Amino acid sequence: RHTRSLCDWSSDVCSSDLDLPCAAQALTVGSPMNGDNSCSSGAGEPASASCWGVGNTLNTVWYSFVATATTMKIRTRLFTLYDSQIAVYTGPCGPGMVEIAGACNNDYTYNCGNAFVSRASDLTVNGLSIGTTYYIRVDGRASNTGTFEITVVTGASNFPPVAAQDCSLPVNVCSNSTFNVADPG
Repeated sequence: RHTRSLCDWSSDVCSSDLDLPCAAQALTVGSPMNGDNSCSSGAGEPASASCWGVGNTLNTVWYSFVATATTMKIRTRLFTLYDSQIAVYTGPCGPGMVEIAGACNNDYTYNCGNAFVSRASDLTVNGLSIGTTYYIRVDGRASNTGTFEITVVTGASNFPPVAAQDCSLPVNVCSNSTFNVADPG
């Protein structure tokens, strides 16, 4: 299901149905959703989020979620988008929206034996009101555009596993042949 960006390649005209906050795509908690910021802009939107680089062209798309816990986690997984950045907003959709303090990320660090910095984005947002709608702004760092996946889960939950990348969804190998795997990091 891909309802994010719509590009009419025959006339080279791009438009995005998630380009403005009030057209945000509603996320289902625990279900990943594919996204694309290739046909978006920053026109009619709040200024760049607090932790994002300055001087970049904004290519923002918007998502919303209803808080089902007071702590929620949000993560992007990159496909063709090289480097993502996200921020979470509260308030009525429109010019009065306010970025939640500390709810901004452009890279995250995880530990797989050694600390590793990912170009994907990851946030844990605390102090949310259950039943309230919040808005997530996704963009590419340094004016990047492309495709990605976004997921929101409750603070007590883990993100859904990724096939062939997480231990819980391995790729079965049935062969008598020897094969080499490049550095999986």
